[in-house]
Amino acid sequence: YAIYHGKKNLINISKSIHIRTLTLKKILKYKAFDVENSNCFDTIIINHKNNGHLFNCLKKNGFYTKKIYNNRIGITLNENFDDNDFKNLINSIISNSKNIY
Repeated sequence: YAIYHGKKNLINISKSIHIRTLTLKKILKYKAFDVENSNCFDTIIINHKNNGHLFNCLKKNGFYTKKIYNNRIGITLNENFDDNDFKNLINSIISNSKNIY
């Protein structure tokens, strides 16, 4: 992977992932989601009263998620994530969380 992409592209890829993750975190916090981790690179963890439903919806739509104990769910972004995926992820999270908080 490193040989194929080279140092410069690896740096650009990692910056892009990190910026999208921070943006997702800020949007979810703004929408009153309980984002647990204060530091992150590619994954955020949110507390969600109905994490099973949200997990299944996100998984069904192809997003990288992990169910964690105590109503927590991890959402991971990667280098294949584009602007359209980002919008779909945010819309999926918000639309599948109505009347939860």
